[in-house]
Amino acid sequence: MKERICIITTAHPAFDARIFLRGARSLAEAGYNVHLVAQHDASETQEGVSVMALKKVRTRAARLAFVGWRAFFAALRKRADAYHFHDPEFLVFGLLLHWFRRKPVIYDVHEDLPAQIHSKEWIPQPLRRPAARLARAGLRFTLKRMSAVVAATQGVADSLALPTRPVIIRNFPVLDMIPERVERCGDGAVRAVYVGRVSEERGLGEMLEAMRILHDEPIELVLQGTATPSAKRLLQAASESDLVRYVPWAPPQGAYRTLASADIGLACLRPVSRFQSALPVKLFEYMACGIPVIASDFPLWREIVGGAECGLLVDPLDPCAIAGAIRYLLEHPEERAAMGRSGRASVETEYNWEAESAKLLDLYSRVLGDQ
Repeated sequence: MKERICIITTAHPAFDARIFLRGARSLAEAGYNVHLVAQHDASETQEGVSVMALKKVRTRAARLAFVGWRAFFAALRKRADAYHFHDPEFLVFGLLLHWFRRKPVIYDVHEDLPAQIHSKEWIPQPLRRPAARLARAGLRFTLKRMSAVVAATQGVADSLALPTRPVIIRNFPVLDMIPERVERCGDGAVRAVYVGRVSEERGLGEMLEAMRILHDEPIELVLQGTATPSAKRLLQAASESDLVRYVPWAPPQGAYRTLASADIGLACLRPVSRFQSALPVKLFEYMACGIPVIASDFPLWREIVGGAECGLLVDPLDPCAIAGAIRYLLEHPEERAAMGRSGRASVETEYNWEAESAKLLDLYSRVLGDQ
């Protein structure tokens, strides 16, 4: 058995796609003794990963007040050879782990935190700018003291402006988890899906308006994910329509089952700065499931979708453009199928987790070898 690794998350579910299904599983398969500290119903072992359950809390305030300390002491008790945490709220505890244990501590940065703060609904508008500045200063101080920093995208890595470049490990699909596409029996309606966080800045209003435009067409929209409070109000207003169906968040395997019965994948996020430089996991999951995509016409996304010839690009602020793209794919089933096959082929050859996991294992080999 190789060294003991303790992975920590205070904000994500235990079986989060990046944390568990990609990172923890890959390390366990490589022979490391992997322990995951997370809010969960009960401690258990899954796929070689020992999950240590932290008591769940109901509110964000309780999480910020209590879960970090609980996770810190749980991690200390593991006496690991390396620690790997995923949440900015754990940054101070990451420093404490480094000082108390004198072992490598790795921070995995999922998003550009200062940019993200500007769109946080729970932070009062006047406080967002100073909070973003404070977050950026805190990141600069803390990250210089980490043994290594991992970034989910090139854009996130650039935003950190560190003298030592982070290791970029992207959230590409794990191919052996993607189910076979299922041909549905029924009324012949085309099913468009959106999987991920459901919010206005991720295009909910424009998608709903596009469906109103297409109300006479044989098409339905399925939205699956965690909805923000404002999104829930929009969904409630649209609940009387048979053309829109909302499904609450499910672990990745559940989302993949939704995608396996879909015909079109939507990723029409609004042109928020942090989205334009991001690699949306949903885009590659749509491609992996063999369905064509309709995506926001951002330069980076244009390069991916255009290069793979796997879908159509639209102005995400224009519901008519979104509706027009859906109608085009509805009326051209052969082209729709060809785009799906092309997207799947691109994932098999380039956009898959197998290549990314090699970078993760190389990082651990280097960090642990430096002790």
